[in-house]
Amino acid sequence: MPYHPPADASPKVKAFAAYVNALSALDLPTALSYCDDQTFEMQLLPLALGRPALNKGQYEEFMKTTVLATFETLEVTVFSVLESGDDAITVHAKSDSVSKLGTPWHNEYIFIIHFTPGENPKMTKYQEFMHTAFVAAFRAEEMKKKEALAGAA
Repeated sequence: MPYHPPADASPKVKAFAAYVNALSALDLPTALSYCDDQTFEMQLLPLALGRPALNKGQYEEFMKTTVLATFETLEVTVFSVLESGDDAITVHAKSDSVSKLGTPWHNEYIFIIHFTPGENPKMTKYQEFMHTAFVAAFRAEEMKKKEALAGAA
């Protein structure tokens, strides 16, 4: 279900809507077009995960080897978008899918996103809090299924 921002939404909310709708369609090139080439940084949170921040190229590779490699469809639902100052938004969202191996995916997020100024803003900083316990259980289930497939071959 695409996210439709209010008609009077700011340029940064409209840019986020285009990004998240492209991501929901698994259209990575379009999603990446909303990330600033020079300054974009993506950070998975909480910091206790120990995941390093990724630049745009690293984020593209991360998305290819995780999301695109795991899912054929992805439904992102946006619950709320809050603007913070001139350059940031905070988003509450969830994503639902089933992996290519048949494992259900139902994750919930808080995104904190900063943008360049202007009428055509690009994301400069993208922080993603996720449901880490769910992700750990999902990854364990996927590993079991991969091992079973490898053992059957």
